[in-house]
Amino acid sequence: MTERQHKRRDLVSFTSGGGSTFEAIAQSSKNGLLKDKMRVVGMIAGREGIGAIERARRLEVPYAVIDRRQFPRAGASAYPG
Repeated sequence: MTERQHKRRDLVSFTSGGGSTFEAIAQSSKNGLLKDKMRVVGMIAGREGIGAIERARRLEVPYAVIDRRQFPRAGASAYPG
């Protein structure tokens, strides 16, 4: 195997809900199957008040909230008219 295949990867998770998948990945990266493969270094939440934020706090994973409504939809014109 090459050095690249052995390197542990950093992961930032994007989430917009309760965060159960985020938590499972974060836990597994700390002490489970993913421990030697990756580490969760951050989370980006799609809006305030979602369960994933509390999970990130509890797991001591840094997070940011970026409200997707601040950005135009893909394929939509940013300029009306």
